[in-house]
Amino acid sequence: MPRAGALAVTATVPGNTSGSNASNRLIATAFGTQANGGPGGMATTPSRWFASNAGQPEIWETDGAGTPVRGRNFGDLTPGDGESIMTAVTWRELVLIFKETKFFVLWGESTATDGTPVFNFREVVNQVGLASKKAVAVGRDGVYFFNRRGIYRTTGGDPTLLSDKISPLWTGDPDVYYQGNPINLARLGLVRMEWHQEQLFVAIPTGTSAFNDRLLVYDTQHDWWTVYDIAASGLAVFRRSDREELHHGYATGPLRIGHRNYGSTDDRGQRITSRWRSGWSDYQQPVQKTFREMKVWGSGAATVSFSVDFNRGVKANLPLVYGGEGTWPAGPAGNTYAGAKGRYDTYQALKDSGVTYATLRTTT
Repeated sequence: MPRAGALAVTATVPGNTSGSNASNRLIATAFGTQANGGPGGMATTPSRWFASNAGQPEIWETDGAGTPVRGRNFGDLTPGDGESIMTAVTWRELVLIFKETKFFVLWGESTATDGTPVFNFREVVNQVGLASKKAVAVGRDGVYFFNRRGIYRTTGGDPTLLSDKISPLWTGDPDVYYQGNPINLARLGLVRMEWHQEQLFVAIPTGTSAFNDRLLVYDTQHDWWTVYDIAASGLAVFRRSDREELHHGYATGPLRIGHRNYGSTDDRGQRITSRWRSGWSDYQQPVQKTFREMKVWGSGAATVSFSVDFNRGVKANLPLVYGGEGTWPAGPAGNTYAGAKGRYDTYQALKDSGVTYATLRTTT
């Protein structure tokens, strides 16, 4: 058997992506340079791939000899380009093999005159490849992968950039209102990705961190990003009870496995702190303004903070408890938080959603 760095399997039945790639072969690649790492001790290169016989993952034909003739079921993808094959994945009837600035799609098979298989590849070259061997995830709607310029999705053709909204994490110049650090590009080998319930999870190292200290989450249906401070060394979807959940190893602290699902509010018994911060806007009026009211909807307890003039520092911290009345907190010297009533507005239940809200009034 080959000592491969990555394995993938071609489709077993035809589909609408390709009707000629349903041979159920095992694809082995990402060997690097090994003197005898291939099937039967064959030499390998950073650009080489092998395919097993159809439906026979333990049989690998490489010499093209014999009667009847055996296949020569291997090849090299753009050898001599100075790049290595990083990994291979299967999506629908396609097998995608990634290099560092390009990727290749095994989309079908044909038959040579001697009856041996011919493997049909197409090359997608646009300077977009894979930056880390394990930074790829197969989703319902395509293959997601991590590049040095962002996160992309492909269905076998030109990839689409998904992370444009958070591109400063890659370029190293986050906006002033972002309180975190950019991605540590020197540690991209740590990046891990997983797709679960129409969301993409990306574990990354930021700042000078030598481990994954943040988890980016992309909602594929609503096209928004968020960030969790979960340190994940690896990601996998597993059903341990009645439903599938996202599981992860902790990249720091106790050597344990955590799990997440919709509605998770604690991490190993500790409450998860949720944060949201708006962008800056002049409301299309570039003059000095006074904001007298801010409405916040939610449940439980929250802290509302205000900043002005692109100031990283917080102008005011207002603790808030939803669902009742309370006196306004005392502000620091020189700031007034008293509203028209001097108290929180009485809560009001929104019957159509069952959510209570409070209204903050402040003068800045």
